[in-house]
Amino acid sequence: MHALTEPALARSGAAAWPVMVLAHNEERHIRACLDSIFAADPERSFEVFVMANGCTDRTEDIVSEYGRERPEVKLVSIALGDKCNAWNVFIHESVPASSPGR
Repeated sequence: MHALTEPALARSGAAAWPVMVLAHNEERHIRACLDSIFAADPERSFEVFVMANGCTDRTEDIVSEYGRERPEVKLVSIALGDKCNAWNVFIHESVPASSPGR
């Protein structure tokens, strides 16, 4: 398990909201999608999990680059290109590991 990132906690003083982004070959749109999450409520702290499932384009590279700029963005690379599986990984693995009790 790892603690919430310092930037996520610093923004509002409260625990960050976990957000899931399902992504399969979204290289053309993923940056705008991530930008829109933070623009929607600039005062809110988010911890964004990009569930890159079965990507064969540059989606994962773009998310990794974005995560270096915004450590609140976490790439979760999943080999299987399946939305239901990605959802289960988020609910049963990603959130419990980073946000116990949520």
